[in-house]
Amino acid sequence: MGWSNHYNRKDGRCYVEIAYYNASAERDAPRYYRELHDAVEGLLLAMHANGRFDEVTQAIWCMIPDPNDPRGMTGTECPTAQKFITDRMTN
Repeated sequence: MGWSNHYNRKDGRCYVEIAYYNASAERDAPRYYRELHDAVEGLLLAMHANGRFDEVTQAIWCMIPDPNDPRGMTGTECPTAQKFITDRMTN
């Protein structure tokens, strides 16, 4: 669907948000999802998908940084991932 970039003054970092629309999504896959990347390092930082998912599927499509591994990600509840991305793209 598109992308946008944002310099977050609070974090002192540049972010890129990429939004996808998957019209041919299968039953367990979301039609709409977005990713947050660090614009300088190119790292995928978070993912968020719209939809109703069971716990396992939600952990695949909704992820934030793993506090125990600075370069890893961990599954989370979708509202948490959504807030993580929104906070970085608006502050």
